[in-house]
Amino acid sequence: MLVEVSIDLWSPYKSLVEDLTPNAKITADSFHVMKQVNYELDRMRKTEKKAVMS
Repeated sequence: MLVEVSIDLWSPYKSLVEDLTPNAKITADSFHVMKQVNYELDRMRKTEKKAVMS
């Protein structure tokens, strides 16, 4: 039986899922993926702006 789990990939969550269901397919949930993407884009935008302004 295939089990799929969508979680925040914080290591304690991932470790728990791996311990409880070792054959599960783990997928990052879209909310946390997009949160990280937006964070990185904002960080790069600020870095670029600072470089242009100086």
